[in-house]
Amino acid sequence: VTLHLSNGKQVIVQAANNGPSHVYVEQVMLDNKILNRTYVTHQELVKGCRVHFTMSDEPNTKRGIDESAYPYSMSLDSSVKLKTN
Repeated sequence: VTLHLSNGKQVIVQAANNGPSHVYVEQVMLDNKILNRTYVTHQELVKGCRVHFTMSDEPNTKRGIDESAYPYSMSLDSSVKLKTN
């Protein structure tokens, strides 16, 4: 899938080995570099990029498990106070 952004850049999303029984992400590459975190930033997207997923029939339990791999919204940063009702 190619997304054409209003700034003229493109975001290309590919999924190798994708299929009904391959629903787990084995590896993600962002511009040909392994991406261990579980997210892509807005800045990375708007400058244009290629996101390549390699799918598997088994979960990769070693990918994205470090706290540094979590998106900021899921971080344990105690300085961030969530508003509750």
